[in-house]
Amino acid sequence: MFNRFLLTALSAAAIAFAPAAAQAQGARGNQITIIVGSGPGGTMDTNARQIAQYLGRHLPGQPTVVVQNMPGGSGMHATNYIYEVAKPDAKTLYYGIWFPIAQILKLPELKAQYDKMGIIGAGADTRGIVVRRDVTPRIDKPADIVKVPNLVVGGTSLNGAQDMLNRMSLDLLGANYKMVSGYGNGAESFLALVRSEIDVLNNSYATIVRRSGPEIRAGKLMPGYYFCTMDDKGEIQRADFIKDTPCLIDLYKEIHGKLPSGDLFDTLNFYTNMVANMIYILATPPGVAPDQLQILRDAYAKAVAEPEFVDFYMKATGFGPELATLDDAKRIMGSVATVRPHEVATLRKYYDTGK
Repeated sequence: MFNRFLLTALSAAAIAFAPAAAQAQGARGNQITIIVGSGPGGTMDTNARQIAQYLGRHLPGQPTVVVQNMPGGSGMHATNYIYEVAKPDAKTLYYGIWFPIAQILKLPELKAQYDKMGIIGAGADTRGIVVRRDVTPRIDKPADIVKVPNLVVGGTSLNGAQDMLNRMSLDLLGANYKMVSGYGNGAESFLALVRSEIDVLNNSYATIVRRSGPEIRAGKLMPGYYFCTMDDKGEIQRADFIKDTPCLIDLYKEIHGKLPSGDLFDTLNFYTNMVANMIYILATPPGVAPDQLQILRDAYAKAVAEPEFVDFYMKATGFGPELATLDDAKRIMGSVATVRPHEVATLRKYYDTGK
């Protein structure tokens, strides 16, 4: 399970470069290019440029690290380029969201296989639900969500990760809702929430706290729950930085008096692990030599431990950068090849009904 404050652990994990490794072909040279799967100015682009600012100084020869935007296809255009076109010399990297459902469901738009790419590092993004309290009947506590007969839930695309999390989680809880998708971005959907055009919005928990803070303090909005997972031992993996909002699994138990189970929960648990516990990836094309990949991993671990890197996120969001451990990132990325049949079937149902 990720920890928002992993920086000390990451710093300790970053080992000194051996002389032989310092001569690895991929880390040598004057420039490394990070291909970002989105346009300039957004969250992914901003994150990539922060990484680029610090990554080069921890690579042998201190190469220049530049960012190139390649938007389109929920990051798949850039991913396909990295997978099919970029040379495996560790000089061209991908940064952005990953779309694992495309590989699981064998969507033709994705030409890549994520589990064959070289994961360098990953960013997590604890997702949460924020709700209007002035619906009928009024929501006084998160469990009241299931008492409202006609919640209007805003989103971007019914078969996108955000809307699928919404639909699966609300179905799991037993809420009554209708989806209104097509909002272009988070700012647009948040404005719709403030205007009472929608009642429920899914966003990064840090964004909810930052953007909705005044309305939350005024009693107009309330964080409903955040997405968490259960491990193979039945232990709930809660976010250690969230203290005053229930985890979805805890909220289910409060409402229904037992822990969730069944095909829908298994699938939601699997999907949350993939798209919230690891939403952004920094990866190489397949075939990069292990020593080159290790140099990049070590440099990334040192880059995200830089005080200035941490300070940027503290000023922007009120929280430190949310990171996945390398072990978790490798495990999650590898899981696209081991998804169980009933999870594939449930994902297919939600994806297809969202077309």
